[in-house]
Amino acid sequence: MKKSKLSRVVLAWALVFTALPVRAEQVIPVVVGRSSVVTVKGLISKVSIADPQIADVAVLSKSEVLVNAKKTGTTTLVVWSSSGKRFFYDIAVRVDTKTLKDSLDREIGTDQVSVQLVNENVILTGQVAGPRQSELAEKLAAGFANKVINLLQTAEDPQVKVDVQVVEISKNDASNLGVKWGSLRLTPTGDAIFSPDRMVFAEPRPGAISEFSQFDRLSADLNLLVKQGKAKILSNPSLVAVSGGKA
Repeated sequence: MKKSKLSRVVLAWALVFTALPVRAEQVIPVVVGRSSVVTVKGLISKVSIADPQIADVAVLSKSEVLVNAKKTGTTTLVVWSSSGKRFFYDIAVRVDTKTLKDSLDREIGTDQVSVQLVNENVILTGQVAGPRQSELAEKLAAGFANKVINLLQTAEDPQVKVDVQVVEISKNDASNLGVKWGSLRLTPTGDAIFSPDRMVFAEPRPGAISEFSQFDRLSADLNLLVKQGKAKILSNPSLVAVSGGKA
């Protein structure tokens, strides 16, 4: 009976012992994209890395292991010695935010991007020229970290919307509007070509205090002619163009 109790106690202690976490010999900090040499006690028999996506290893000599950091995270390096002993090393891979920042400044062409590291996640903030630059920044950062939080804002060129009216109107009524629409010339073959020069008002329109207000009065006159049946709106398209560009 006593022997049975003793066996259970020994078994319980064995279970507790095996459940205890393995204590690492050393924590090896490595920056993404760089390498570190780990010197091992004794002669190396074989090595293994728990997560090869975070880092990979190569045996350099009988007592040295090369660790190549690939992505952020923590993994375990296990080394077996020729005597059968095992050595555990925690490989902590982190981002070198300065190197990433320099890469972003160089590739995107701006220093307005900020890089922060929070819980192994890279956070990008600031402003870039457009979506293409934002996508490039995220792609570059993804080579340094498992997760990238892209909070970049884009400063696209402003766009202008132009409402256009194509109006059919008689020559006499058009002349009465007091606007020089352009010039008409004949080719040697007898064809008429209209050159849409800059529209010029022959004289200031009543109540107009600026060129923009003259356009407002012109629009009102055209609408009146349409209501009177003296003009007809053929189409009313809207054009969107980048400011300073072609519509």
